[in-house]
Amino acid sequence: MAKVLTIAFSLDYVYGSNFTDVKKSDWSYPFITAMASNSITTGVGNGRFEPNTPINRAQFAVFMARVIEPDFRPGIQLSADEVSYTYNKDGSLSIKLNITNKYSYTVTNIRNQIAITTEDIIVAEKVFNFGSGMTLKAGESRNITLTFEPNKIKMQWISIISIFIL
Repeated sequence: MAKVLTIAFSLDYVYGSNFTDVKKSDWSYPFITAMASNSITTGVGNGRFEPNTPINRAQFAVFMARVIEPDFRPGIQLSADEVSYTYNKDGSLSIKLNITNKYSYTVTNIRNQIAITTEDIIVAEKVFNFGSGMTLKAGESRNITLTFEPNKIKMQWISIISIFIL
């Protein structure tokens, strides 16, 4: 199912999967990783995906809902109606985004690895630790600016197309 949804909906991934039962050599690895990267799946728990276990109707319905409507995807999501970014004089890159808590509970100590890409090429990546200074209630959104230091930027002065939170 991961392969079908990944191909049908053109899902991309930047980083590998953290599922302990999905190896990089598995034929399903890129498809499961794409599903996880896009918050379509979170696995079955304990760091496992169980790729050989058939899915039931409820699981399929959840996958379809999350593929079709991003508001159903769990987690902390970064979005931008239009990607707004600036290459600064010191060589850093600043990006204006909206951060939304899609969990049903309040979150604090938000820490995510974020990659900025253009045409499947990573432009910049960094782990952002928002620390205890940021608390988001369930469903709450906030505008933020993320800054990537020059040593976190792999390519400069190109147009940025998409943002991945990992």
